[in-house]
Amino acid sequence: MASDRSEYPYLSENDIKEYQDSPEELKVLNEFRKRDLHNKIAKFSSSENKFNVEIPPQSNARNELRVVIIGKTGQGKSATANTILGKVRFEEDFTASSVTKESRCVTEVVDGRKIRVMHTPGLQDTHQSNQSILKELARMTTLFPDGVHAFVYVMNMANPRFTAGDKNILDLIEKTFGGGFKNYCLLVYSHGDLELKDVDLDTYRKRQLAIGQATSGHTTPQTGTTVQKRHAQDQQSLANFLYELSWKIQAVDNKTSIPFEKAHYREKIVAIVDRMRTSNSPEVFTNDMFVKAQHEREDMRQEGLRKGWDLPLMSKVETILAANPNISREELQVEVRRQLQEETQNQRMELQRREEEFDKRHIAEEKRLQERKRADEEKRQAEEKERIKRQKKEDQERKEIFKKEELERHERRESEDRELQLRQRQQEFKRFQLEEIKSHRLNDGEQNKHAPRMQVQHESETLLSEEEEEFEIHHKRQQDMSERQVKMTEGDKSLLEKVISCIVYISQTVFGWVYNSFI
Repeated sequence: MASDRSEYPYLSENDIKEYQDSPEELKVLNEFRKRDLHNKIAKFSSSENKFNVEIPPQSNARNELRVVIIGKTGQGKSATANTILGKVRFEEDFTASSVTKESRCVTEVVDGRKIRVMHTPGLQDTHQSNQSILKELARMTTLFPDGVHAFVYVMNMANPRFTAGDKNILDLIEKTFGGGFKNYCLLVYSHGDLELKDVDLDTYRKRQLAIGQATSGHTTPQTGTTVQKRHAQDQQSLANFLYELSWKIQAVDNKTSIPFEKAHYREKIVAIVDRMRTSNSPEVFTNDMFVKAQHEREDMRQEGLRKGWDLPLMSKVETILAANPNISREELQVEVRRQLQEETQNQRMELQRREEEFDKRHIAEEKRLQERKRADEEKRQAEEKERIKRQKKEDQERKEIFKKEELERHERRESEDRELQLRQRQQEFKRFQLEEIKSHRLNDGEQNKHAPRMQVQHESETLLSEEEEEFEIHHKRQQDMSERQVKMTEGDKSLLEKVISCIVYISQTVFGWVYNSFI
């Protein structure tokens, strides 16, 4: 974005963001803004030439510039103060209500020069009385004990009427600080963009100056309606005010987003203040109130240093002196004592309030802890009941599974016993057949002595192979049964191994007996 700002110095950041995808449109818009700004500058320059206003260039040789912003509520004082400072340091609002509630002083270094701006609340504010506003103005004696270079009176160009309220404000300030402050006062019209569209400031100012010069020292006409009389009074008051200010008038556009244009307005205002400093003698505005405040502040500071006062107490004394410049030392001591007692009482009440709040929070915290413990205990008990219930259910399921497995094992044992008995009977029957064959062949003659032996041996081997095949089939069946019964106990396994061993032993015995018989 920095490169964009340097490439398009006459455009705001919003313009660059809006047209960032169209470089050609940015160039055209930049040239248009440049031409428009130069036209404004030329118009302001011609205005200055008409009234023989030669504003010298700004010089940084003058170290500090002290300015006070005054005016009615909703005239654009905050925006004008921000323009002078070159930064947004005061909150702005577009409504008629006052944003600034009390005087505030801000210091900025602009173009290498220190500028201090005091922003006062809106005079004739709906939320403040004239007495409180006077106290805020009196604070200027403590904020600017060395004097003020310029009073900037702000009026809205959208409604450039000088009403009775404006006159009352100036009379109030003149009564407070003396009539000489108008020599250090300049008028700034906010919303200067309207001047370029609808109102010609040069013609307007020239006409008002002519009216003021013609009516200077004359009374207001007494003929006409009340509205006409009031309008005539406003016109004459404005004309007289502009006549007294002469060339010290400037219009600004605080809403512009172009930094170059804002800098131009700031330089114009600062240049007018510098010329005022050159033409005024002395160059700073001060009166007895300023001098008294400066002396009182120094005396109280020295007394505070001697007595070892802390900074808050010294600040309190300075605030009282600023609000009541004519207060005596005895009254000051009484007021300080009263405020200290009030602060002590407030601190005690605040401490008591905090203790009560702490007790309430402590009780509430204890109650929350007890409720949390009770909830945790109830939750734990519910979980324990659920665990016991789940454990009982699992135990019941395990018992049913055990019963089922026990029944299956019992059935399997009976089946194995039946198979074993059947096999034993079959083996006995085969032995009986072999014995019959042997006895029958032995009774035959000696004719076939060698042939029967070979035949018997062959038949015995065939019988043995059949028994082995049956044994393998039975063994495979037993393996399949063992694989299906994954949860078979160790006792069942040992029983099966004993049965298999018994079958193997019987088969080997029968085979040995048959083989030995024929041999």
